[in-house]
Amino acid sequence: MGEFGGGAGEMKTVGITAEPFSRYNRDGDYGVILTVIGGADAAALTRLTTGYRSDVDFYLNDPSQPNVISDPVVGTPYRLNVRGHDGISLPDSPVSGTFTVTGHFTDGTAQVLYQKSITLEK
Repeated sequence: MGEFGGGAGEMKTVGITAEPFSRYNRDGDYGVILTVIGGADAAALTRLTTGYRSDVDFYLNDPSQPNVISDPVVGTPYRLNVRGHDGISLPDSPVSGTFTVTGHFTDGTAQVLYQKSITLEK
């Protein structure tokens, strides 16, 4: 967990956890469980966006909005299923990369809140 800035202005404080899950089931889902755990600026979050590799995306519920969690709620675990960039195929497992979470805030600013190298496996 960490706070990173990207420009002038005040640093936001938001705690994020991200843990890979590898429950290979009939749907073949695997990915990351992301949770906002709190922080002074957590209530000002309007959305979170994720980044990992150019060949994969993370999906919550809406396949038309990859890599987005709208209106995140503190304490709610979000199960982000990994898919190929086409939204359908699964990448070969294991897949490694740097998982990044950017917070977007009510004041119009955005800031990287979490960045860690993770490996995803089926």
